[in-house]
Amino acid sequence: MAGDDGDRAAATADADDQDEDAPDAHHGPFLALLVLMEVAFLGWVLSVVVRSLLGGTAALDAYSVGHRVTAAAFLAVEMLIPLVVYVDLLRRPDDPDLEWVHATVMPVVNVLCAVAYFEERRRKLADGSDEPVDESA
Repeated sequence: MAGDDGDRAAATADADDQDEDAPDAHHGPFLALLVLMEVAFLGWVLSVVVRSLLGGTAALDAYSVGHRVTAAAFLAVEMLIPLVVYVDLLRRPDDPDLEWVHATVMPVVNVLCAVAYFEERRRKLADGSDEPVDESA
């Protein structure tokens, strides 16, 4: 019986070591939930703006039609950027960090994050390596 406990402890320790080495082992599900909530919020705001344009709600009648169209276009782009980055992450042969998707969901900041993401990807492809580029050296 004592030997079984030792084997279980060793197996658990090995499993923990493997989980820590996985890129998104500790925050993967939480990060996915956070991204879904952020995108859902942007989608809800976009739906309110579109409904106000179509006359379905009077919530934004104080704003001109031009402002509401601009807001709808802005929100559509804000939702499109994380989708493009996510699809690109799925296609990459290396194991990229999923935090890029979370970063690209943040309004306005996402444009800078998308530029940084594609710049990192371009550098990795130019180097021909799967290792992250370390610019601090």
